[in-house]
Amino acid sequence: MAEALRIINSTELARAQLEAFYDEILTPSFDSAELEDRTELLDALADPESVTRGAIAFGATGSIAGGIVGDWFTGSCVMLISYLAARPGFRGHGIGEQLIREVLPAWTSCLGALLTVAEVEDPRFYRIDEQHGDPEARLRFYARLGARIIDIPYFQPALSKEQSRVRNLFLMQLGADESVTRQDNMLDSATLTRFIDEYLAATEGDVDDDEVRALRAALQAKNAIPLLDPAEFLSGD
Repeated sequence: MAEALRIINSTELARAQLEAFYDEILTPSFDSAELEDRTELLDALADPESVTRGAIAFGATGSIAGGIVGDWFTGSCVMLISYLAARPGFRGHGIGEQLIREVLPAWTSCLGALLTVAEVEDPRFYRIDEQHGDPEARLRFYARLGARIIDIPYFQPALSKEQSRVRNLFLMQLGADESVTRQDNMLDSATLTRFIDEYLAATEGDVDDDEVRALRAALQAKNAIPLLDPAEFLSGD
């Protein structure tokens, strides 16, 4: 399946194709608390001036096989992979890896990203789900790509007033400029702090509660934050 993929930038696609991507790929793959508003996301994916980037993979028959969406945080120079998904039933066919390897380097190079991160379920708190997939397999996937877990008490901010935070997630580093890496497999905490502050401001606004204080305290306690091997959190590894 992956060998026949045709990957197209979201700004080059018709609205109907973007709608199909949201309805057929994103909606079955993510919980409602993780999904951005449909109209707002589709508008962003169609807008070449948006901080949101997207690329959609089509199979040999022309059907959508999967896609990737990234959000660029200009203040911290961080790229967040907001969505990476394959059509249910086609996971494990290399679609996600091809999207990461073919799309992400161009995005990060063009924007001058200091750090590229993704939010990944902690498999100790999530179970295999027919729609959402296998959290252990997902963590293994990112581990194969060389991603490491940033050792902070992370949660996904609430994307709107009607949505809740998503807890028990890892924030994983997929790539980092040498200017933000530190010795002994660590990351600059100031860069991470700027990203977290920017992400919270864009989603929840000015918030200061126990979870936010714990996250900020973890970032402020050290000049550099350790990166952990995902194998530590996988059964049988």
